[in-house]
Amino acid sequence: MSTPAPKGPVRLLRLPRELTGATVLRVQQRLTAALHGHPPHPPRVVLDAGGVHDCDAAGATLLYAFASLAADRGGEVRLANIPTPILATLGDSGLFDIAAAFTTVTGAHAGDRAGQIAGQPGQRPAWHTADPAPPP
Repeated sequence: MSTPAPKGPVRLLRLPRELTGATVLRVQQRLTAALHGHPPHPPRVVLDAGGVHDCDAAGATLLYAFASLAADRGGEVRLANIPTPILATLGDSGLFDIAAAFTTVTGAHAGDRAGQIAGQPGQRPAWHTADPAPPP
């Protein structure tokens, strides 16, 4: 059985090299802007973290707050290309309790379970159009 995909575009945002207390206000403005502009459709955002080299607790908290705000509006945030050195920082923030992480941007966009590395492994991605395979 198929579920229709929610309408509206998926926005792709590339995260900056630095997600730290020194940059959160600037990054927050960009992220917040991504949640606007497509009513009545819920916000759907893929964050490409491939270029992130430095992420502290402030940066991880910002991403958690962003994913939480998107969820409150009926949307979803997915992360892709997360460098191994920052996975633990993001995981410690609780981000993967509310956002899924994928190895590639394409996988994040499609909700490809084979490429999912963290977060909500038992749930169907919100904009996935086909029924997921049963868990192993």
